[in-house]
Amino acid sequence: QNWLANWTGNRTAALVTTSLLFGGVHLGFRFHGGFPNWRFATVAAIAGFFYGLAARSAGSIQASMVTHALTVTAWRVFLH
Repeated sequence: QNWLANWTGNRTAALVTTSLLFGGVHLGFRFHGGFPNWRFATVAAIAGFFYGLAARSAGSIQASMVTHALTVTAWRVFLH
């Protein structure tokens, strides 16, 4: 995200692009149904947007890592 923001000079475009890429990586996750899992990828892209905001606000990827770990834990405990 930082590299893309520096390369394009547009932090918002970098955030949106990396969020979409993050969602795309999750197309193969099979909870209900087969590949591609568009529903889960959409949720992951939205979550990725907030992970990116956390990283940008904190100036460190650690903030997004903690946010992601908490989200996965909550997902597995309450929704799966």
